[in-house]
Amino acid sequence: LSLAGLATLAVNPMFLFDVGCQLSFLAIGALVWLVPLAETAARHARGAIRGPESPLDRLERKYAPPWRASLRRAILALTRALLASFVVWIAALPLVALRFHLVSPIGVLLNLPLIPITSSALLLGGLGIIVSSVSGFIGDQFTWASALLLQITERIVRIGVQQPWGHWFTPGPGWESVAVFYALLGLAALWAGLGWSRRTPAGNEPEPSRAGARLELRGLWFWSIPIAWGTIALLLPRDRAPGKLEVQVLAVGHGLAVLIETPDGRVMLYDCGRMGDPSVGRRIIAPALWARGRSRIDRIFLSHADADHYDGLPDLIDRFTIGDVCVAGGFERSRDPAVRGLLARLRQVARVRTLEAGDLWDQGGVRFRVLHPPEGFLPESSDNARSLVLALEHAGRTLLLAGDLEKEGQERLLDLPPPEPAIDVLLAPHHGAKLANPPALLDWSRARILVASQRAPLSGTTDALTPYEQTGIEVVRTWSAGAIAFSFSTAGIMMSTYLDVPGRQAEPAE
Repeated sequence: LSLAGLATLAVNPMFLFDVGCQLSFLAIGALVWLVPLAETAARHARGAIRGPESPLDRLERKYAPPWRASLRRAILALTRALLASFVVWIAALPLVALRFHLVSPIGVLLNLPLIPITSSALLLGGLGIIVSSVSGFIGDQFTWASALLLQITERIVRIGVQQPWGHWFTPGPGWESVAVFYALLGLAALWAGLGWSRRTPAGNEPEPSRAGARLELRGLWFWSIPIAWGTIALLLPRDRAPGKLEVQVLAVGHGLAVLIETPDGRVMLYDCGRMGDPSVGRRIIAPALWARGRSRIDRIFLSHADADHYDGLPDLIDRFTIGDVCVAGGFERSRDPAVRGLLARLRQVARVRTLEAGDLWDQGGVRFRVLHPPEGFLPESSDNARSLVLALEHAGRTLLLAGDLEKEGQERLLDLPPPEPAIDVLLAPHHGAKLANPPALLDWSRARILVASQRAPLSGTTDALTPYEQTGIEVVRTWSAGAIAFSFSTAGIMMSTYLDVPGRQAEPAE
C-alpha cells in the first residue's frame, strides 16, 4: 500500500489533494487494518453474549447437513460483507462530510450489490476496449454488457436516494477536527502494526488466551478514541453568533444571492438564483453556508419572480432547514408555472408571507425596513418594478437591497424622502444596468459604496457604473472581485473581497 502511494505521488504529486485518491487509499487501509479489528470486536461481543462455545456445539456444526452448512456460510459471508462495508463507511465519513457535506448510511447497504456490479462493469469495459482491436463485433458485446451494468448501478443508486433515511446533508466538521481524527486513526493503525492483535494461521481459530484477549481489548479501547473524536466533531455544531452584522454578496454571475448573518447568529438570504443555472444553489450558495457551519436558513427574501433571483432555491430546500420565506407583493399572483410550483413546494417546508412597504422589525440588533412595494402597487407593472426593497440598519450604518427595481417602482422609491442617515452600501439594482441606476438614485441614496452582482461585460460594451467612480463612489463588482463581504459594527464597515485584499476599513467610525 505504501509503495502504491509513493508510485501514485511520483506520477502526479497533486493526487495527494485529490479526494478520490484519498478515499481510495483510505478504503483499502480500512480493509487492511480496521476490518480485522471489527471482526475481533464482533467475536468478543458474541462470546460475551452467548458464552464460550461448547464441544457439543462444535460437533453439531461439524456434522450439520450440507444445506445448513451452506446457509451458515452464506449468512456468515453476508455478515462479514456488511461489517466491512460499515467499517469503510465509518472510516471515510469525516472526509466525505468535510468535502461533500453528506452523510449517507444507505451506502452501507448499497455497497453489497454495487461493488460486484461496478467491478464487473469495469472489467467488461476494459475487455471491450482490448477485444475491439481484434473484433469490433465481439468488443461491442462486452461494452454493451458494461453499459447495462452501469445502468443497473444508476438505478440502484436512485432507489437509495429516494429513501428518506438514506442520506442527509451536513455542514461537516472543520478540517482541523478531520486532521486530528485521521492522526488518531493513524496512531491506532501503528498500534495494530506493532502487534497488539495476535493473528492465527488461516483456518485455525482457537479460543484466544486470557492474556491475548486482554491485549485485544486494550487495542479495541485504543481504536475507540478516533471513532469517538470523529463522532463528536461531526455532531458538534460549528455555527456561531458573529456579534455584528455580516453580509456577503456571493459571486453568482448574472443573478443575485446575498447572505446575511445577524449579530445573534440568525442566517438569512436575499435572493438565490442565477440566469439559466439553477445549480447555483448547490454549487455556490450551499457551500458558502456550510463554510460558516450553517445547517439552517432562518429567513429567505425573494425580491421578485424572475428565475435569476429564485431558481437556486429548490436545491437549498433539499439541503437546509428553512424557517420562513418572505416575498414582495405580486409574487404569489405570478402566472409563471415555475413560480407556482416553487410556492407549492415551499409551503410544504416553510411559512410563506408577503412583505409590504412600512413593515418594520428588529432582529438581533438589526432593524429591517421594507421600503417597497406598497400594498396593491400597480398590479399590471412588471415584476422588476415590484422588487422588494429592503433596508438593513445596524450600528448607525445602512445597507440597501433593491433587487431589480426599475421604472415605476424606482420612480415611487425616489418620491420618498431621502433616507436618514444616508445609505452606506447600495446593491446596484438590476445587476448594474444603466436604466436601473440613474444619477437620481445615487443622489437620493447618497451611497458611499455601490455593489454590483453581475457577470463579466461583453467585449466592446461599457460599464454603466464606471462614471460614478469618478464622483468618489466606490464601485465593487462580483465578476472582478469575487464574493464581497461586509462587516457592520460600531467601529465602521469592514469590506473584503475574495479575489482582492482580504480586508480593509471601508468606512471609518465617526
